[in-house]
Amino acid sequence: GEVGLDFSARFAGSEPLQIQAFDRLCNALVQHPLAGRVISIHAVRSAGAVLDVLESHGLLIPNPDSPAIIFHWFSGTSDELARARNAGCYFSVNERMLATKRGREYARQIPLDRLLLETDAPAEPNTETSAQSLIRSLARTSMRIASLKNCDAKRIESVVLANAHSVFDLR
Repeated sequence: GEVGLDFSARFAGSEPLQIQAFDRLCNALVQHPLAGRVISIHAVRSAGAVLDVLESHGLLIPNPDSPAIIFHWFSGTSDELARARNAGCYFSVNERMLATKRGREYARQIPLDRLLLETDAPAEPNTETSAQSLIRSLARTSMRIASLKNCDAKRIESVVLANAHSVFDLR
């Protein structure tokens, strides 16, 4: 699952409570370090606030106990993207992100060694999705990123697989 902040209109007025909850989560990560943790970040209209909280807890400073931080479908500003990139965060990209001009531009700017793929499935709650449709979505995403980065899709797939092995300590 994802953790983070959602400052969209749907959750207007809850920002202070969200920040408090996310701050507590980050505090718990610091108080109870565990090597190999992975945090998937949901940041809707809140990437700067998420980065501020992570930074205030020292979670953007690489060390053996720091969690791997993945921004799911990054949609912040270009300055926030640069800030997260410079902090060594990972970014998961899906087909729907690549359907927007900004999403494509951000995918172009994500370093290959920080790129992961995702499906963001299911699209709707309580819907069934076949493994084959997920595989096809990931293949289309890797082909699109390869086109954006002017390289071969097999290279994207190889790099993403290596990144996944590194992040998730797969052997």
